[in-house]
Amino acid sequence: MTVKELIKQLRKLNPEAAVVMQDHDQGEDESNGTVLFVEESDSEVLRDKFGGAVVTIR
Repeated sequence: MTVKELIKQLRKLNPEAAVVMQDHDQGEDESNGTVLFVEESDSEVLRDKFGGAVVTIR
């Protein structure tokens, strides 16, 4: 997913909703916690792996 695609999806949602991280194997009522940071990664390893800029969500 690109930032552009993410923004398109987010615009459809309640802007006051909390954002949480949820793994693929978690149930609907489980999460790893709320998202606290969204930033562009400066990791060369990630840039090489994905072929360009990478945004991390933590």
